[in-house]
Parts: sequence; structure tokens; C-alpha cells
Amino acid sequence: MSQPSVLRSSAIMALGTIISRITGLARNLLLVTALGTAIIGDTYQVANSLPTVVYIL
Repeated sequence: MSQPSVLRSSAIMALGTIISRITGLARNLLLVTALGTAIIGDTYQVANSLPTVVYIL
């Protein structure tokens, strides 16, 4: 691969990562706004992450 091609691919990946992080932050902010930081928010987080934990095991 040529040097400009590697740099361009790296820049695209970095941009995609930044966009993904920003949208993830926005999602979390919306969830906190909708559910709050009380027990209902914690319950939602556990229910949302439990299937992933079971899948990984």
C-alpha cells in the first residue's frame, strides 16, 4: 500500500471512531434525561447490558 492510502484509511477510521463516541455520548445523555439517575436508570442499564454479558460468557 502506498503511504497516502494508509494515511487516508487511518483518517477515515479515526473519524468513524470519533463519530461513534459522540453518538454514544448523546445516547447516554438522552437516557439520563429520560430515566434519570435513580433506581429506574440503573435498572435499565442492567437490563440492557445483561444479554451481552450472558452472550460473552
